[in-house]
Amino acid sequence: MKKNLLYRKSKNRGYRLLLLFHLAIILGKSTLSAQDIQRADTLNCKYSLLMSPKQHVIELFGNTKQIIISPFQKWDNRKWITSSLFIGGSLLSYFTLDKPIHSLLKNEQSQAWRNFNTGFSNIGEPLIIGSFIVGLELMGHISKNNKFNKVAVLSAHSLFISLSSCYGAKVLSGRARPTVSDRPDLWYGPTWNDDSKRSFFSGHTTALFTLTTVIAMEFEHVKWLPPTLYSIAGLSSISRIASDEHWTSDVVFAALFAHVVARALVNRERNKNKKYSLIPTISPFTSQAGIAILF
Repeated sequence: MKKNLLYRKSKNRGYRLLLLFHLAIILGKSTLSAQDIQRADTLNCKYSLLMSPKQHVIELFGNTKQIIISPFQKWDNRKWITSSLFIGGSLLSYFTLDKPIHSLLKNEQSQAWRNFNTGFSNIGEPLIIGSFIVGLELMGHISKNNKFNKVAVLSAHSLFISLSSCYGAKVLSGRARPTVSDRPDLWYGPTWNDDSKRSFFSGHTTALFTLTTVIAMEFEHVKWLPPTLYSIAGLSSISRIASDEHWTSDVVFAALFAHVVARALVNRERNKNKKYSLIPTISPFTSQAGIAILF
């Protein structure tokens, strides 16, 4: 009887692994456009987490500099809209949503809701996000498509900037978590060793929305992927509020901040690739000279 039971369990486990394997293949194929597949074997490996540390430092310095000086550059309509949503959404959640949502979730906790929180709360763990980025790097090398490596590099750089800012804000702000206080306006200032005073802003949400934004922008031709990823990120963020780890404004600010940082890095990379240079050329078969435009 025990042997039959063990056999069934191992058989079911085998079916699950096989199903996950097929789902991974379907996901990988669906995220590649026909153009990506055609040039997969000949694409130059421009992006990789295995680049020299010097290259990573140079890229990170340039990206960080661009984000810092961005508010002081000329603003167009898109910047005004983005800034209004960022500031308005953060302030609105802080002044009007923190306390009501905290009270509602605290009084309406059911077993099903607790199970939901347990399932989604830890998706944004830095270790999980980091492992996923490494998986993207490996997928790029295996499939010989540098698109995955590009996403891995941009995600890693975006995460470094956004999470550094996040943990800096946690230490300097000293905001009390909902688990230790019912007051959303309780800020202690710089706090070095007390995790209960590091509520602002959510690290899990920051990591998850950073990765989600990069993937959604780079694979925007896969119509179902961005809404699916943002839905998962949203559910995970809600679970951080429901589990009393963060206030609503912590999560709203983290999601908006991570999205802005990741979007800025992806757009900067796209603008770099759009640049062109003029190269003087001489034909080896004639005496003619000219200028080639390299895009």
